[in-house]
Amino acid sequence: AEIWYILDCEPGAVLGIGLIRPMTAKAFRAAATDGSIEQLIDWKPVKPGDCYFIPAGTVHAIGAGITLVEIQQNADITYRLYDYGRPRALHLEDGAAVSHLAPYARDLIEAPLGTERHIIADTEAPFTLDLVHWHGEKSVSLPDCKQMWFTPLSGAGTVNGEVWAKGDCLLLTGDCTIDVTTPASILLATPR
Repeated sequence: AEIWYILDCEPGAVLGIGLIRPMTAKAFRAAATDGSIEQLIDWKPVKPGDCYFIPAGTVHAIGAGITLVEIQQNADITYRLYDYGRPRALHLEDGAAVSHLAPYARDLIEAPLGTERHIIADTEAPFTLDLVHWHGEKSVSLPDCKQMWFTPLSGAGTVNGEVWAKGDCLLLTGDCTIDVTTPASILLATPR
């Protein structure tokens, strides 16, 4: 499972999430082989601050012109179902066997920079994700034994004296103190 948070995108940029109609595994493999799969993916227009939770098994693709943060479940497997003519290996049999070959049924989550939002708390997700905005100097302590992915989208500061800035992604564990020196928007993800 993963979630995408859109940081920036060009006009007309799209994400492919799910299919426009249910398909059988056989029809899906045929469409992936002949390239018609591109017309069967549900391409969704995006803007900064849009978030989509992608449950495991969802057919998905990131279109051109998008800068995003991807938080994902720790898993060591990816099935490539189509590769836009590139010569990389495909995994059609295994991928079709575990994919949800149907439309994506979840709503868009909107969380513009500068706002605070509990983005995902769904029990289906193997993690939680929050967007926080700290307006000025602030110090926050992370409880002992807690693990968190800390992804600053704006601002600057330190974690236990180590400098962080926009674009970093830190895995914090245990007893940490986060200091913010300028207004900051931050994604905080914790495993369940």
